[in-house]
Amino acid sequence: MTNFKRIGIALAGAGLLMQAGCASKEARAPAKMQSSSAPGQASVEAKEESGEAADEEMRAGGDEADRTTIDVQHLVEGNNRLAFDLHKAMPSGNLVYSPYAIARAGAMLYAGASGDTREQLHRTFRISIPDEGLDSKFARLHQMLRSRYHEHAGRGRIGARVRVFDTLWADDDVSFETAFLTTAENRYLFRPRNVPFAKNPTVAFAALETYLSDATGNALTNMFPKGTRPDDPKLVLASAMTFNAAWGEPFPRAATKPAQFHGPNGSRRVEMMSRTGRANFFADAQLRAVELDYENSDVAALVIVPRSGKFSSVDAGLNASRFDWIVGHLRPANVSIHVPRFSLTDRHPLAKTLSGMGAPDAFDPAKADFSAMTGADDVALTAMTHWASYGFDESGSSAIAAATTPSGQVTPEVTLAADRPFLVLVWDRPTREILLISRVVAP
Repeated sequence: MTNFKRIGIALAGAGLLMQAGCASKEARAPAKMQSSSAPGQASVEAKEESGEAADEEMRAGGDEADRTTIDVQHLVEGNNRLAFDLHKAMPSGNLVYSPYAIARAGAMLYAGASGDTREQLHRTFRISIPDEGLDSKFARLHQMLRSRYHEHAGRGRIGARVRVFDTLWADDDVSFETAFLTTAENRYLFRPRNVPFAKNPTVAFAALETYLSDATGNALTNMFPKGTRPDDPKLVLASAMTFNAAWGEPFPRAATKPAQFHGPNGSRRVEMMSRTGRANFFADAQLRAVELDYENSDVAALVIVPRSGKFSSVDAGLNASRFDWIVGHLRPANVSIHVPRFSLTDRHPLAKTLSGMGAPDAFDPAKADFSAMTGADDVALTAMTHWASYGFDESGSSAIAAATTPSGQVTPEVTLAADRPFLVLVWDRPTREILLISRVVAP
């Protein structure tokens, strides 16, 4: 039986909830559409399945292809800077979030923003390439990640499977700018849907919940508990990522033993997984790190264990440059690895976080400007919430039976023991895009 690891991430606004008015500016006469749901979305989902994510620019050759690759590298650099900006702004304690999913949702918001709101989103989301290329380069990056999944399909290979789902749900009285619809469908692979938020919010949110649950294989449920729903929603942008992968070398279940984990609030008993084998390893005076490979994949998990007494400084000092330094100095070694089995689920209200990071206008009804999305000048985000869930066990997923026999005996050269707070970063090696960050303080 195939052993898989599942990461489920959903965002409401990345999941985001927008309060939107429908009055158009008198000076504008924009082309606008009210979106139907099933037919348009079916064609977009077909594109997602086939991997047809972008236009001729993604199939360019020669100098144009080289320029596209450079722009994607710059995009990833900005996304990773955002990843650690978010890390510093997130609450202490256990933590899991997908910076890639948040960055992609931010780019979609940026496509619908104007004026000062657009400028603030540009700075906050660390957008690092020209506006005219942003949407196509996000599509290119997404296609690069997706193509690795398609390369494995049908060839007897398992590999890591990464999928991102984006869908915009609007009240029945909301229509959209044609240019925004084109960008959403061609670059971000979603088409807005209209539902009766005003007349029947229970039915509208139930439909959204069902869509996200189905899209993620039931990994993400109850994304919008009744107490978290706004009184008068107009727009709901929901984004979900699923990640499934087996370890390249599973942790033998027979080797998992009870052990003590030394957290900030004292020691606690955990189930400590163990294996010894070849792995990329790094160590300095601040931390030790090991890279765990996923089976037949370019995606890996970087486990960072700060040295005793160094967790706070390592956690606070982690940034894109430090990440690049660590992965650039990983070297093969025989490593005795000990990591506790854990599972984390988080829900992050991001309105206050992003306002503090430099985008307050997006959440201020008197200042927000998302007119490029709807043609209306009274659009504001009433809430922006990010959900993430990440499990880490012997095989990758506790729902699947793990390997029970250890690999051949290897004499360890170094040891990495995560018996105190540590970090896990899931990243794509070819692009260096960080897909997920997890902080484990109390497994």
